[in-house]
Amino acid sequence: MACDRCDWNRAAGDRFCSGCGEALRGRITLRLVLGSLLCLICTYIISYELIGVAVLFPETLNGLRSASTYIFIIVPTIVYLFEIGGVALQTYFVLLVAACFVSAFFLFRDVPENIHKAMTQKDYLPFQDSALFRVSTLFAALMTFQMSVVLIVILMGYELESLDIGSYPAWAQLFSLVEASVWEEVLCRFLMLGVPVSTIAYLTRKEGRNWKLALGGFGIDRTVLVFILFSSFMFAAGHLTNWGLWKFLPTFAFGLGCGYLFSRYGLHASIMLHFTVNLMSAGTWLSGSEINSISMIVFPVMILGLYFLISYMLRASRFLRDMFAGDQSI
Repeated sequence: MACDRCDWNRAAGDRFCSGCGEALRGRITLRLVLGSLLCLICTYIISYELIGVAVLFPETLNGLRSASTYIFIIVPTIVYLFEIGGVALQTYFVLLVAACFVSAFFLFRDVPENIHKAMTQKDYLPFQDSALFRVSTLFAALMTFQMSVVLIVILMGYELESLDIGSYPAWAQLFSLVEASVWEEVLCRFLMLGVPVSTIAYLTRKEGRNWKLALGGFGIDRTVLVFILFSSFMFAAGHLTNWGLWKFLPTFAFGLGCGYLFSRYGLHASIMLHFTVNLMSAGTWLSGSEINSISMIVFPVMILGLYFLISYMLRASRFLRDMFAGDQSI
């Protein structure tokens, strides 16, 4: 974890921090190589998914003209507030899609600079610390964890309950998955994590009393950790209605991943992780077949994800130990 002198030593061109001894430029490691491979895979998946959204956008907009839905909150069960339809629903969908594309822009905007540093200065840390690297590796780790839970539940003889959106027309599936990717992040990360943390910072005059903290990117300390756990619990509990009890653990873990990304990088990172997982069915929409380039990527992603699942569990363990020993933050 970085100390107060890391930035000073990095600016001075040093390879190691004189304060904590942390490597400031990094080196080629197995984590870097496997993570870079996952970044390439996730870049392909996200690009494919965004193309799928663009292709189905007119059809979805047209379908929503005569449809309606309910705006909901999680408390922790799902509570429906009011119904919207027609032009209001179409406008809502346009805003959701815009949020996905804007989030993708922010996810990839520093990639050229980080690659340039890695190629010319042999400085690999900015790339490893980037939102794209963390989104890609967490995506793989969480996919592996969920499939492991599914396998265990099946082997124990339990029947998996699930929401059957596969019976919906493609445009209705797209709307449901895009809405979940954005609106659930607004509810569980922005409102349940960002707003409380920014309010506490404002009341205690920390961080210059900046309300922009509500959008995330403030790092993690003990207070933030409490709200990450709370928002993850609410997120997982909200899925019990349509998915059953088996879904709680993998969804709670997914909430932790989104909470980490939100706290470290901002709302755009958690939206993109959610979007990447939800829109995996885009391959079926565009190809018309269950067997497509996206579905064939899943198994290699899970193999790589096993490494990062173990890695993140070990890192989380060390971080929690250091945090409660010295109240450090990342």
